[in-house]
Amino acid sequence: MTMLLLFLFGTILNQCHALASHLKLHKITFDVLPRYVPKFSMARFSSVAGTDSTIPSPSPSPSPSSKSLMADLSLMEIRVGKIVEVSIHPDADGLFVEKIDLGETTGPRVIVSGLVQYCSAENLLNRFVVVLCNLKPRAIKGITSNGMVLCSSSADHTQVDPLVVPEGVLPGELVSFEGCAIKYVEPGNKASKAFSKIADEFYADENLVATFQGTPFMTSKGPITSTLKGKIS
Repeated sequence: MTMLLLFLFGTILNQCHALASHLKLHKITFDVLPRYVPKFSMARFSSVAGTDSTIPSPSPSPSPSSKSLMADLSLMEIRVGKIVEVSIHPDADGLFVEKIDLGETTGPRVIVSGLVQYCSAENLLNRFVVVLCNLKPRAIKGITSNGMVLCSSSADHTQVDPLVVPEGVLPGELVSFEGCAIKYVEPGNKASKAFSKIADEFYADENLVATFQGTPFMTSKGPITSTLKGKIS
């Protein structure tokens, strides 16, 4: 009996030592572990969530729509021309038929414009103007118009006037826009469709400079200007 009790006592004692060692090991583990694990504050987690104002936001890239509009602008052939002849349309007394020198070997182009109620023929004759050259030609009251004279207009459209070309620019000079490589297409549907997408972006600003989304129409002698602030069409 005594031997049995001693055996049981020894077994219990060994289990107690094992348990104590196990608890000690866990204590050491949890005491030491914090020294080796980085301390993450709520501020760092809020940074990840985007609420930390000290983390700068990435710069926005140009929107796809802006890129698309610039691509459409690159298809446009906009040139300086000189009106060498003006007459009233024989079948529409509200329209002028203009012959415009664009420096082409084929001679002046015929363009029909609805400017009779805004400008006199005398005011237009020999005037330098800005012409959108590659719209699809279209017949207007029996006369084919091969382009469009770009004009600015007042907000109520009671005043309309052709854009103003800097002195010294020759007929045929291509108008440019900073940041846009002009690769104009032949006159036709493609150019006309592109223009319909960007037409609302042409505007004469508060300094009376003709612009596309704020970028000036440029020539070798400086920017194209306007006598009126407002939409260009």
